[in-house]
Amino acid sequence: MNSSNALFNLNIERAVLSSIIFEPEIFSDISLKIGSEVFFNPFHKELFDILINLEQKEKPFDEDFIEIELRKNGKFNRNDLLAVMCSTPISNISSYIEQLLQLSNKRKLQILSANIHNDAINFDKTPDDILSTIQESLEDIDGDVFELDLIIGDHLSKTKPLFHCKNWLPIPSSALTLISADGGVGKTWISLQLAIRYVVEHKFEKKAFLWLSEDPEGIISERLEHVISFLGYTNDIKKIVHCIYFTTKEPPALVVKKSFKTSEISPTFYKIKKQLKNFDFIILDPLSDFMGADENDNSEASTFMKPFKRWSAEEGKSIIFLHHNTKGDGKGSGGFRGATTIRTSVRIAYEMDFVRDVKGTQVEDNQEIRSIKLTKDNWGGGTYLKVGIGSKFKRQIVPKNNAFEILYEDTQINFEMPKI
Repeated sequence: MNSSNALFNLNIERAVLSSIIFEPEIFSDISLKIGSEVFFNPFHKELFDILINLEQKEKPFDEDFIEIELRKNGKFNRNDLLAVMCSTPISNISSYIEQLLQLSNKRKLQILSANIHNDAINFDKTPDDILSTIQESLEDIDGDVFELDLIIGDHLSKTKPLFHCKNWLPIPSSALTLISADGGVGKTWISLQLAIRYVVEHKFEKKAFLWLSEDPEGIISERLEHVISFLGYTNDIKKIVHCIYFTTKEPPALVVKKSFKTSEISPTFYKIKKQLKNFDFIILDPLSDFMGADENDNSEASTFMKPFKRWSAEEGKSIIFLHHNTKGDGKGSGGFRGATTIRTSVRIAYEMDFVRDVKGTQVEDNQEIRSIKLTKDNWGGGTYLKVGIGSKFKRQIVPKNNAFEILYEDTQINFEMPKI
């Protein structure tokens, strides 16, 4: 099968396998780039897996050893093995591997096309079901050969991770951040400060997006103006509010149960991702509503966190989740709530609480101040604050009452999802 319209080429498959058998030292690199799924012929798939098994057992790629393994699996076929062994080994194997991958992707796309057609005429399938199938299938299709970018130790980049607002509350770029607190502690206030500090820090050249579903627009608008005044940015209010977008819409549940044991990310995630492509600083509140599943289940938490983790890394986004703590004893926070996967997925995590005395009683004289505890720090954000994991520091989150003032009655705040 050598036609340009073919979905497989057995000659290429045999040539690649023959090259591996006669030059075993190349197999380690090849097995990092492809798996048996790129082969069309079932015998070729089996043979590739046998070679992986032999390599792991440190056995030679000898015809006798190969035959023994094939017979163990009931897959031995002398004619097929001879066809491989008689194929001429190739020197430019990378080009052949690339071709195998392209043919494999064509087959996957053909199957996907057929599945879309069948789903489209199936009245039990909703558009979201079909979109979810498409997205999952496309993520399984690689446009290029997967190849590790191997870097020698003395050539590693010296560049440190980028942090925003690093002198106030360090937020890493290209990563997830978690800020947790009890209800009523001030998650909205700290979100507004972070967004304002971010756009000012970047000289109004970047935009922030806040999805604050637990407060009405009027409250958010008033607090935004108060914080701008408190931070001393009154002269720049119009520049600031034109760089910060909001929505108070109820968050969609992004984890969809497929069966008792399996779940998947909703197609809505990809719609949100598309609409927020122009925002590099994104705050989502509360995490549990966006997840819409059992936050104590590590599997479901992984289904939720992985797409956000990939999105932030690939597009350089700072994504901040606001989360509720477990209920304490009235003398402070009960700590982070939910599955450990949520915590392991973020690069830095903070817990916020009221300022309390040694007995755990809230200090009345510090109503505008909050105690913030650094509970996780993978990338060294705490070094900017000169604190370590488990350390607490204080920040003024809420402006004092005498600092409150409405600045412009005609100020227009962007309370809507950004248009595509």
